[in-house]
Formats: sequence, structure tokens, C-alpha cells
Amino acid sequence: MSKIVVSGGAGFIGSHIVEDLLSRKHEVLVVDNLSTGSRQNLPSGCSFEEIDIRSKDLGVVLEKFGCELLVHTAAQI
Repeated sequence: MSKIVVSGGAGFIGSHIVEDLLSRKHEVLVVDNLSTGSRQNLPSGCSFEEIDIRSKDLGVVLEKFGCELLVHTAAQI
């Protein structure tokens, strides 16, 4: 299937999206800085990169993974 990155995937909403994508047989990479999310929320079967989405290195991470789609759920209130 597709290679999908979920920003904020260690949070409540993001982790549920990751679960759904994995159940549909997608390859999923979670990028999260864990400022509000938790590693415990990460479903088994996904890859994880602890990085802030504002980092200049994020592009390298996305390119290395071969990102085909990005689901953005990282946010602060």
C-alpha cells in the first residue's frame, strides 16, 4: 500500500489514525516530539521518529522514509 507519515501520531487522535492506517496495511511512520503525546500511545507495527515538525531535519526524515502522504495532527492549543 502507501507509505504514510502521521505527525503527532503519539497523541490521542493521531494514534487512532495510525491504528486505522495499519489495519489497512499501510506502512506508517509517526513523527512526534512527545511534548504532549506518549510512546505508550504508539500502536505496534508503526515506525517512530522523535522530531519536532519545525525541525529543519524533518525533510530528510520524510525523504528517507519515502513519504507518499502526510497526515498532520501535530498541534498545540
